[in-house]
Amino acid sequence: MAFQIRHSEFGVFQGQCMGMGFWHPMSDMPEQGLARYLTREDAQKDIDFMCSDACSDPESYRGKLSIESFDECLNDLCAEHMKHLKEAGLTECEVINETN
Repeated sequence: MAFQIRHSEFGVFQGQCMGMGFWHPMSDMPEQGLARYLTREDAQKDIDFMCSDACSDPESYRGKLSIESFDECLNDLCAEHMKHLKEAGLTECEVINETN
């Protein structure tokens, strides 16, 4: 099982570079760049840092971060994808064949 961090306003944490945090969809970066954690404890370490005084803007994060199971989110995304396919009158096989 994998975990990810979600901000209530910014979206899902993608990681940081040069002290700046990146969030999906706020940063317009592709979803493939989302940060994954093997344990809740690893995710909590990043939350603890973002909410600490060592972070440049801890008030933007305090009380707004949560840990969620990536696997559950993936299931939700797959269900949403299948819903859109059905609404478009397509089956999963038709979509695969159209892309080949």
